[in-house]
Amino acid sequence: MIFYQLSWLILFAPLFSFAVIIFGTRVWDMLSRPPVSAAETHSGDAHAEAHEVEAKGSEGDEHGEHGLDDDEDPKVAHLTMGALVSGYVGIAITAFACLYSWLLLLNTAGVIAIAPPLQPGSITVFSYEWFMQGPLNYVISFQLDRLAIVMMVVVTTISLLVQFYSQGYMENSAGYARFFAYLTLFTFSMLDIVFAQNFLVMFVGWELVGLSSYLLIGFWINKQAKPAEDRLQPASAAIEAFIVNRIGDVGFIIGIMILFVNTGTFEFSQLRQHSRW
Repeated sequence: MIFYQLSWLILFAPLFSFAVIIFGTRVWDMLSRPPVSAAETHSGDAHAEAHEVEAKGSEGDEHGEHGLDDDEDPKVAHLTMGALVSGYVGIAITAFACLYSWLLLLNTAGVIAIAPPLQPGSITVFSYEWFMQGPLNYVISFQLDRLAIVMMVVVTTISLLVQFYSQGYMENSAGYARFFAYLTLFTFSMLDIVFAQNFLVMFVGWELVGLSSYLLIGFWINKQAKPAEDRLQPASAAIEAFIVNRIGDVGFIIGIMILFVNTGTFEFSQLRQHSRW
């Protein structure tokens, strides 16, 4: 059973990756970049002004549009070792979570025999008492069941594929390390929902999904809107998505509160006991 009890490693692996990138490799990346001289800055400003005039004077010119995209997506001459390690950390840790998820799935399905198959029902893999006041007791807890195993395979596999693709998609981007940090945060947020044992934990995961989506949608903050392509400015699109998600949260919170008022619990296992079916 320890094989299943340790599945909390899958949940916290992306969070660990996020922390390593944000507080370690991304800082390394920023400190490793060569300083920009005053001459280069002046030259870059002059080039940007000349390009702006060219782009405005030749609307629809393919070369001008390509140059504009380059200016909106800041590039570096080459990725620093800190940036490269950020990608490697994200991929390696997500690959570990993905492999562990597949082993759990194959073992539960009886394809391999690492441990006894997981029986119907759920097991608690992590629990922390967050708040206790009189009869009120709120616990941060995560569970594992057969459905959770299937969903964690989906989340970790797609996340791993996205990170592999992002190595080429974000090639020489100045925000390379930051992008991988956002991806790992998004992966953790999804796994939080998958592992949640009560509605409070699920709601936290849902909010983190909204936050990480906001960060990813608005990643290229310098990009401008293109009405001809029906494309919003990423910063505006991120805010729009964030607001729409918060509106949806109202219904989510109301539903959770209705359940709590009628059952006195947020726990899925106890809610099933109150169910008529």
